[in-house]
Amino acid sequence: MKCIKGFMLVLALLLGGITPTSAQNEWLGTIVIGTISDIDDSHPTFLRVQQAYRMIGYDAKLLLLPYERSEYEANRGRFVDAELARTDEVQALLPNMIRIDVPLETDQISVFTARDDLNIQDWDDLEGLRIDTVRGMSVITRRLVQHHPFNEIGTVEQVFQRLESGRSDVAILPGNMAEFVLSRTDVTGIQRLHPGLEELPLYHYIHRHHQHLTEQLTHALYEVVNGEPHSLSARPKTTP
Repeated sequence: MKCIKGFMLVLALLLGGITPTSAQNEWLGTIVIGTISDIDDSHPTFLRVQQAYRMIGYDAKLLLLPYERSEYEANRGRFVDAELARTDEVQALLPNMIRIDVPLETDQISVFTARDDLNIQDWDDLEGLRIDTVRGMSVITRRLVQHHPFNEIGTVEQVFQRLESGRSDVAILPGNMAEFVLSRTDVTGIQRLHPGLEELPLYHYIHRHHQHLTEQLTHALYEVVNGEPHSLSARPKTTP
């Protein structure tokens, strides 16, 4: 019986499908994915990444950590195996991670505010405002430090609470992720300004300990994100 179950699992993997519910105890392993503590396992990006791992025979679990800690632990590779979604700019900060070159989505660096008198079109329009962002979001802080003073706050929810109470004027955050968090808080009166300041594609990163999975994972993630299989010759390559 065990041989038959093993054969069925291998067959499912070869066909590129998700392992059936009855075989969920037959995962080849579990990948622990780090991400910011405001996110949970209902987030669409995690569901896509989890589906891709399951297509290659691995389960995926989300571990919620402070933003900087998640980055640090993923790069260290002791108990975190992957980083859910980061921009390509963090590659230099994650030398032990391999970027899977399938854009998960394109997000915006967005402005959130409780004020209704602001018209912010670019970074220069932030002049004179009290600015918050989340501690460790280097893709944002590197841009802010060139222009304006700002405060780094522990979590996205705390950033929104400061906006609501009037302790800050604007928050600079990844737009889609921040809207997801905002929808799950009791904070009210916060709006996201459009257009965003910049658009950036997000990628999944996996530790070098698991580099043997990168090719399969790239193919599976491509199929999940794009909704269809792709020829081997045209599929994207992983970036070490």
